[in-house]
Amino acid sequence: MWGRIHRNYLPILSGLIFAFIVVVVVVEIDRQVYQDKKKEICIRNWERICPRALFERLDERAVEYFKLVDRMRNVPAERSQLMREAETIRGVLDEETSQILHQDNSLISISIFTVQYRDGKRLPEQVVSNQVDKYKRQNRFANSLVLRRFWGETTIPYLSHYPPYPRAGEIVFRYTTPLGFEEINKLTSRYRLYLIGVVLALGLLYWYILRHLIMPIKIVTECIDRSKGAMPKVLPNPHTMLEAAYNDLARDALLNSVTGMMAEHMSVDRLVSRDEIAGGIPQIIAPNFGFAAVFAIELVVGAGSESPVRWCRSAMRDPDDRRILQPTESDWVALGQQFDLDWSQTVLDFTVGNSSQTRPYFAVPIAADREQRRVTFLAATPHGSLNQETLRWNRETLLRLANAVRSGLETLDLQRNLIVREKSKANINLSRNLGHDLTNVIATSKLELDTVRRFLKLPPSPQSDFDPPVRALFTESLQGLLHNTKFLQEIINIYRSFSYMRHPEYEWVDANKLVDEVVELFQLSLSRRIRIHRSYGSDVPLSYFEPRLLKLAVFNLLTNATDALKHRAMREGDFGAALWVTTSNDSAAKTITIAVRDNGLGIRDQRGELATPDEIRTIFQGGFTTKREGMAEGLGLNWVRQIVFDFHRGQLRASNHPDGGAEVSLVLPRHEKPPDLEGFGGPADDEAVRARKIL
Repeated sequence: MWGRIHRNYLPILSGLIFAFIVVVVVVEIDRQVYQDKKKEICIRNWERICPRALFERLDERAVEYFKLVDRMRNVPAERSQLMREAETIRGVLDEETSQILHQDNSLISISIFTVQYRDGKRLPEQVVSNQVDKYKRQNRFANSLVLRRFWGETTIPYLSHYPPYPRAGEIVFRYTTPLGFEEINKLTSRYRLYLIGVVLALGLLYWYILRHLIMPIKIVTECIDRSKGAMPKVLPNPHTMLEAAYNDLARDALLNSVTGMMAEHMSVDRLVSRDEIAGGIPQIIAPNFGFAAVFAIELVVGAGSESPVRWCRSAMRDPDDRRILQPTESDWVALGQQFDLDWSQTVLDFTVGNSSQTRPYFAVPIAADREQRRVTFLAATPHGSLNQETLRWNRETLLRLANAVRSGLETLDLQRNLIVREKSKANINLSRNLGHDLTNVIATSKLELDTVRRFLKLPPSPQSDFDPPVRALFTESLQGLLHNTKFLQEIINIYRSFSYMRHPEYEWVDANKLVDEVVELFQLSLSRRIRIHRSYGSDVPLSYFEPRLLKLAVFNLLTNATDALKHRAMREGDFGAALWVTTSNDSAAKTITIAVRDNGLGIRDQRGELATPDEIRTIFQGGFTTKREGMAEGLGLNWVRQIVFDFHRGQLRASNHPDGGAEVSLVLPRHEKPPDLEGFGGPADDEAVRARKIL
């Protein structure tokens, strides 16, 4: 019960306020208007209410009393004698007033006052006052409107016999509603009709306010409360401007939510198809946007197609509602034919049903391929009343929703094109690096093989007569072949690390050892004499990393640094080219830092000047380069950032070193266990997670 009262407190409170206002208005009409009119009638008929014969004796005694009082005031010598006479007359006056009041009349009070004047002020003094309660007897339904306490006053003055003849006294008659006055009865009936009209007018006003303001506020408030932590609901039948305004706000919020969900879904699973995205839209629209049924369908438009419907996904606001007519295949064919007349149409209206029952539908194209004669529609029918305003609002909503979906699909296409370009660049750079490294290894291996070939062509006896230096050369050649073979395998392992981008395998790794292995391998691939300075922190702890991807990231940093050294050598000639590879541990922040520094020209902008910190931040974006076309090597820092950020929850930092050159650091948090990347932006191939992300 209290819950119901709490839910309906606004109508209940407004009803109580309305009742209070009605009571106040009715009472004030009775008191200030009706009773004034009744007093006017009573004054005009005073002789009927209080005839002279009724209070004639009282009048005589009052005149006699006022004369005595007047004489006492003006003849002080007779004051004591006159006071005794005045007391006697006062008793008579009291008895007379009581007799008059208890007779069958409408008088309820008689008061007798003497009046004095001091300093220009009138000072009445009560002599006698009697009253009786006749309100209930005299005020009846026929002669009273609402209040049963009507009264009026009539004063009879008595003047002094001494100059300047002021008022010596007065008799005040107070009366209530007299019986048997037809004029009062008619006045009452007329004002009762007025009151009914006023109450009805106030009731209509309250009903209008209740329907167009109070109840919409209640409905909108309930919708907002239910929408906390969830998607807002659209009112199916908005009757007021407030409800329509709420629907507009809810629609905007839902459109933003759908756009955000599409963006999130596409960022989590970039391999999702356009059909999957479009097919998931009806499940979102139907329960939230105020549509009774929603369809996402792809049609093959034009003559000659055997099955015009390639696929169709639908959702119902109420799956158990069998009254909602759904389009048949012939309806979809007719829709495709209608669209084929003009491919620039934005909204198409069509009707579903038969001669006895029809239902309007809207369809908006969200994707069209004129070359393949395919078009994807988002179609819906409104829920609730099908008046013109509802149809207009739902048509506009579907159009805006389709525009949002179309924009999301176009964004997905742009992202995929960018990914394809990035992958193409990466494959080209991989091929260049792999070819460069393998060329060096193969050239060295040819020399080693030529030495072994010459040795094997000698007769057996001369082979045994070789001097120790010659034997050492032969042994060195064999070791070189084994070393090159191992190097080839390591190079292949480095480039095969890409396969772990999809299924990472974390291991308990010594960062110093991992970096040193990459540096040793990289030093073998250098075609120039470049000094590599190594400085590994002795306190660097073990941690869980993806070793193959981390090797790939470090190898890429070394490749970029070497490219910077080559660039400086091309400009300045030979110089002391060097690389610095360091590791360090920050026990307070629980991070391990791997830094690669060169003494090249540093990070520069497109103008060739040293880049500012804000400009340096852009180097981690995909596709950024300051090199001429065909000069870029490695995979780009965007890939390194993905390895560090998405797979290790770390940070990639870059800066121009004060001593010259550039320094790039991998700041990796120490993991006591393999990191859980779900929801962080890393790979999430688990089917349950993927299903929750699908729209």
